[in-house]
Amino acid sequence: MQAVDENEAVFQRLRKRLIQTGEWERLKATLVAVLDKSGWSGEVQQNCREKASEALPQRIPLADIQIFMETQSHRLLKPEIRGEITAILRESIQKMYES
Repeated sequence: MQAVDENEAVFQRLRKRLIQTGEWERLKATLVAVLDKSGWSGEVQQNCREKASEALPQRIPLADIQIFMETQSHRLLKPEIRGEITAILRESIQKMYES
């Protein structure tokens, strides 16, 4: 449990620094552009629409739809796009700690 707490603390410090430097917003815009260009965003939106349509007559709880969409969104992310995103994040964090 301590490792999880330590990881969370590191993440929170990193996030705070990214926000303070303005890098958080730049990264967000870059990642959204990468995901949109790859078609991932459209696929996730389409899956959401389909699942919501199925949910209406069956009264599926929103929490169940959310769990489904989280699973689907991870599954839909192609390995090459995941690698591109990882490289972008890694480069940004390295630059931040070099300065």
